[in-house]
Amino acid sequence: MPSASLFQLCLFAVLLSSCQSPEPPKHAPLPPAPAPVRHANNQHFKANLVANMDPGVLAILQDQNGYYWFGTNDGVYRYDGQSLIVFTTKDGLYQNQVQAIQEGDLWFYAGGGVFQFDRDSFRYLPFPGGKTNTHNPYKASEYGVYSSLKDKSGALWMGTQALGVCRYDGKTFTWFTEHGLKGPAVLDLFEDSRGHFWFGTNGNGVFQYDGTSLHNMTAERGLSNPDFSKNGKSGPGTLARVWAINEDLAGNMWFGTADAGAWQYDGKELHNYTIQDGLSSKAIEIIYRDKNGELWFGTNGDGVYKFNGPRFAKVIF
Repeated sequence: MPSASLFQLCLFAVLLSSCQSPEPPKHAPLPPAPAPVRHANNQHFKANLVANMDPGVLAILQDQNGYYWFGTNDGVYRYDGQSLIVFTTKDGLYQNQVQAIQEGDLWFYAGGGVFQFDRDSFRYLPFPGGKTNTHNPYKASEYGVYSSLKDKSGALWMGTQALGVCRYDGKTFTWFTEHGLKGPAVLDLFEDSRGHFWFGTNGNGVFQYDGTSLHNMTAERGLSNPDFSKNGKSGPGTLARVWAINEDLAGNMWFGTADAGAWQYDGKELHNYTIQDGLSSKAIEIIYRDKNGELWFGTNGDGVYKFNGPRFAKVIF
């Protein structure tokens, strides 16, 4: 049975997804932890496990015990190496769609800033100034935080709905908006092993900040998709809608897109992997690196994949 703290972890993830809806929750305090339950509603899958898991994988986490958690459109699944257990609203989740799972320092969407969860309460950190009233955390805003990252120095980075990326070092807010970063929603933030930062946007591609200058890699490589910003048209072969970012043990960067599969960047060249390379979905929702250094690719509609060198293969439990 999972501990109460891990069950709350799943609850936090659902709160995050619910806060990203047009109607944020009407209260900030975290609901009390549910009483211990027997999980009579949970399905314990013993054979062909992955076939029983919802195919839309939106979040992945390996916890401190080594268990894997998968956030999906139909609940959160835990795999302990032998069995797969699903948690849904019947077990206390606020809703079944789980878009993010965190363990440790927790940050949540708010309309004009970001919430931090500390032990048993939320602290609201609003963005200063601006034309929008950022002191109302429950009002939809272009300042709305879609992604967050705590870097190696302890600074907090926040990707917003329409105003680019903000860095907060505990005293000062610094904004990054150049080269098209301001405008599209910033859906993922990542700090690589060299201390460089990567920002994935829904429309204007992937950006790199090396500590000195900001670059739009997508535009520089001619991989933009102007049709998406004009009429919402998908762009196979483009690097415009970047929803997930991670780094493998060899130092290669990986980008997951909404409509063009996965991209690998070795520091010089970009390589695109899609259906002909073993993937069955062009939409990569999450790229997660586990404690063994393996990358997991969660797809929108066909479960989880791993890259075995030349091709992708579906994960079978």
